[in-house]
Amino acid sequence: MQRKRLWIILVTVALVAITLVTTFQFNRQNRELNENKAALRASYESLDSMHTLYEDRIQEIEALNGQSEELYRAKVQLESELDQIAEILYLLDGRQLPMREGQSLTMEGEEQDPESKYSPEQRKDMIDNALSSLKYKLVESQKRLKGYEQLLVVKDEEISKLKTVNEGLLVENQELKTKQNDMEANFKSLNQEKEKISEKLELAQKLRAKSIVVEGLNKRDKVYENPFRLRQLDFLRATIVLDINEVANVQGHQVYFRLIDGDGQLIMDPDGTSGEFKVKDELMVYSLHQEILFDNTGQTISFLLPNKEIFEKGEYKAEFYIDDYSIGTVPFRVR
Repeated sequence: MQRKRLWIILVTVALVAITLVTTFQFNRQNRELNENKAALRASYESLDSMHTLYEDRIQEIEALNGQSEELYRAKVQLESELDQIAEILYLLDGRQLPMREGQSLTMEGEEQDPESKYSPEQRKDMIDNALSSLKYKLVESQKRLKGYEQLLVVKDEEISKLKTVNEGLLVENQELKTKQNDMEANFKSLNQEKEKISEKLELAQKLRAKSIVVEGLNKRDKVYENPFRLRQLDFLRATIVLDINEVANVQGHQVYFRLIDGDGQLIMDPDGTSGEFKVKDELMVYSLHQEILFDNTGQTISFLLPNKEIFEKGEYKAEFYIDDYSIGTVPFRVR
């Protein structure tokens, strides 16, 4: 009987200890989760306020007969950022969160409560996936916010100039009418000069790569420099560092990565995200693609291509394009 009581006491103590450890870990994870959710929610609110400012600026520019396409494209990208952050918060909280006016996270015909749609195991997997991207999304949203703020400063300056121009036009309207004949005589010359300036400005505004590095990674994230051994090459990583360009606008750009084998054939993304783009009216196919907001801070762009038996021994080259022009090519060899 004494031995039986001793075993009962030992089992009870072990169960209590396990319960205390589990409770402590749960409380610690719960605190971390709440802190990260609060930080991400604050980023969402900042971006949402920026979205409202963008809408106001677009209305002002259009009222002044200015060009609002660039600001509109950035607004659309900002809306995409808001929806992505809201989706993460939606998965973490397990309930419908406030969205921008006219927007909803749930699709037509879906349940509002995700617990009624997914099993507990599916729900856990969804939250685990959302948590894995939470810190990354926090950093990215702060970077994007800076870019959006810089673009807003640029557009505020343009609005101020447009207002000044419009006010001046009202005052000088009568004087301009008397000088119309002289202006028509110089119109052709001015247009030609404007075209030359526009061409020079367009060339100067093109983004350039400060450096491009192609590296091999294994499954343990060990980095290998060119040339790579085939058995070391579980992933191919290409990293671009953009150069500072003081005349380039803060705006969105499309970045394309093309991987070419020794026979000149394009290697597609094994995950099926390859697509088409144009370079000087020539249709080309890319291996990987990213959309970025250029913020003139010397930002870094990375592409990661899994091997999945697409590499063989031989010569390769990695080509990089922004929008419709090339920014560099890097050859490498797999041994």
